[in-house]
Amino acid sequence: NRFAPGNRYDLYHAAGASWNIHREEFFKNMTFLNELKLRVSYGKVGSANPGYYSYIQTYQGGTAYFFGTGATSTPSVFQSDLVNPNRVAEKASKLNIGVDLAYSNNRGWLSVDYYINRQYDLLQVRGDSTSILGQNFPLENIGKNKYYGIELNTGWANRVGKLGYSISANFSTVASRVNFNDESSMKYAYLAKTGNPVNQIRGYVADGFFNSGNLTAPTISGFMPAPGDV
Repeated sequence: NRFAPGNRYDLYHAAGASWNIHREEFFKNMTFLNELKLRVSYGKVGSANPGYYSYIQTYQGGTAYFFGTGATSTPSVFQSDLVNPNRVAEKASKLNIGVDLAYSNNRGWLSVDYYINRQYDLLQVRGDSTSILGQNFPLENIGKNKYYGIELNTGWANRVGKLGYSISANFSTVASRVNFNDESSMKYAYLAKTGNPVNQIRGYVADGFFNSGNLTAPTISGFMPAPGDV
């Protein structure tokens, strides 16, 4: 009930592999290390929530029209927002590379992961389209985003007499980039979404407040500042 016939099934594959290096013969004499594992995984996932029966074009009742001199009216029918019957599920390919390390009789550990998530077939409305049509354009699978970053977890656990303790720390980073966003040409490159972080916050930087001593400071064209304005 979310996609038209022919677009309701897809193949979502995933695979993972790991190598326990500490179990190899050349590591037997290295007693300080208790674990050294390399791992990698890659998979494809999907998001299928565009709305129930959103691939079917619908019509709505509109304004009533009066003809002649009587009070009898005729209701109108108009086309709702255009739909895209060829839409498919949004998708992402996910790559994860990691290493797990344990040492000193498993009292210390370290786990590091590097990941890349490439989203594609994202539903977006084309931004560089004519408005002469007089109707809202449909959602299409055209958007592409990228997320990548590092996750790290490390810690130490031990006993002092009857007291057991464990200390751990986490560190993570995430960065994003809009690889494709169908948008109108911008006067300045920094106004475009493509090439910039996803959901980047945009706005002016507040340098302070106007007061009686700086009312002649640079301001937006046509704006007359008064004391207390940002």
